[in-house]
Amino acid sequence: MNAREKQLDKPVLRQHLTRWVVWFCLLVSVVFVMSVYVQADASASQASAAGPGPLKIEKDEVIMLMVSLVVLIEIVVSFNYIRLIPHKDVLVCSFVLFVLASVFTVAEGFVFGRVLNYAEHLSLAGSAILLAVWCALMFGSRRREGR
Repeated sequence: MNAREKQLDKPVLRQHLTRWVVWFCLLVSVVFVMSVYVQADASASQASAAGPGPLKIEKDEVIMLMVSLVVLIEIVVSFNYIRLIPHKDVLVCSFVLFVLASVFTVAEGFVFGRVLNYAEHLSLAGSAILLAVWCALMFGSRRREGR
C-alpha cells in the first residue's frame, strides 16, 4: 500500500470503529434498561397498593428511543453514502420525524402527557406520509419510464 491508500483507509477505519462503539453502547444501554426494569418490577410487586407509584414508562418505548437515536447517529456518520440516495432529504426527514415520535412517547410519561401524545401521533403520521412520498418519488417515476 502506498501513502495515498493508507490515508484513504484511516477515515474508513475510524468510521467502522465509531459504528462498533455506538452499537456496543446501545447493547450495554439495553441491558442496563432491562436490568433496571426487572429490579423496578420486583420492588413494585413488594410495595403496597396504597399511594401513587412512580412514573410509568414502558421499557419497550425506552429501547425504541435508544435504537432510533443510534440509527440517527449512524445516518450522520455515514451521510456520505446516504448522499447518493435520490430524494434523500425526504427519507431523512421521515426518519427524523420517527425519532421525534419516540422522544415524545418517552417524554409524555414525565410532562404534558396529552400534548406530547398528540405530537407523537402527528410525528408518526408525518413520518409515514413522507416515507410514502419518498417511495412514490423513487419507484413511481421508474415504473412510468418503463412503459
